[in-house]
Amino acid sequence: MGMGMVDAGWPRNERKTMMNSRNLFPVLILLGLAGLCVHGCSEDDGGGGDPFPDPCSISVISPATGTIFQPGNDEQDDCTIRWNHTGEFSTVDITLVKGEADVGPIATDVANNGLYFWEADNLGANNGSDFRIRVCASAEPACCDESGPFTLVNTNGCYFTFTNEWQGEYDAGDTLNLTWNSENTTGTVDLELHTLATGFVGGIAAGVPNSGTYDWIVDSFHYATSYGFYQIKLVDHEVENCYALGDTFGIFDPDICSITVLDPARNVIWHEGEQHDINLNVSDDVQAVDLRLYVGNIFVEHIALDVDVTTSTSYTWTVNDWDQNIGGNSTYRIRAYNADDRYCMGISDVFTIVAHP
Repeated sequence: MGMGMVDAGWPRNERKTMMNSRNLFPVLILLGLAGLCVHGCSEDDGGGGDPFPDPCSISVISPATGTIFQPGNDEQDDCTIRWNHTGEFSTVDITLVKGEADVGPIATDVANNGLYFWEADNLGANNGSDFRIRVCASAEPACCDESGPFTLVNTNGCYFTFTNEWQGEYDAGDTLNLTWNSENTTGTVDLELHTLATGFVGGIAAGVPNSGTYDWIVDSFHYATSYGFYQIKLVDHEVENCYALGDTFGIFDPDICSITVLDPARNVIWHEGEQHDINLNVSDDVQAVDLRLYVGNIFVEHIALDVDVTTSTSYTWTVNDWDQNIGGNSTYRIRAYNADDRYCMGISDVFTIVAHP
């Protein structure tokens, strides 16, 4: 009835125009809303348009706090720099920082892919544990983040030099002061007892501060005490090829097993096939010995095993070089090992074996 009243009061052509306007009104409202969504809706609200860009942010996640790198050491200088980011920027700048000061650029205009491989380098700064990595958007220098503190220890050119000399013989229990100079170390050192004949004997100290001095209470480590060819080896705790060897010296330790090879004497000439006595001096706890022939430090052959030395400390040997002799070799030695304790050993002076005339 309401529609009839309108029909009755309006001319036909005006009524048609009014009806068309009523039909278009909802359509215009929908089009208006769609226009707003085109400009203001995100992908999440179903608008289907481009979102507003996220603000620039960077979060450095590697290297981790407390990591240690050693520039100059190929096995310890690989650093992976990683970061997360938001925002639309294509490149970043990476800087090394120490304390509160910039050390120098690591890389500029690096692709912003969150990853950069760096061969760690102090860039001229002193070693320390207060280094950090800063990553910044190249186009927005204020958009940055820094890693936690880490350590750089440049071991390129690492070396040690002993500054005191010790020669002669020392008694077990004596205090021997060791002093040295060093450069480009990791800050901690190991001290070891070695011999020229057999190498490592025992550890004196491990991981001690590189203070340039150490008081060692002389200890033979239950090793042979019959010859003066001990050495102190000073080595960086982290860089095994950075070390120094001290002078040779002897140790006398009356409280442990001791074997001394008296004969053959130094530089004596023995002929193949001749019989000669190998004479020993042994401590009371040595019951039997193994006798071995060496050329320098190279084992040749067993001369005899389990030689009883409780009644006689002399063994008669028919000289044999087991075909090692070429024109006469003057670097032979005889080692006598306690058959029950291989750490107790004596070694002869060098001597020569030649073919029988």
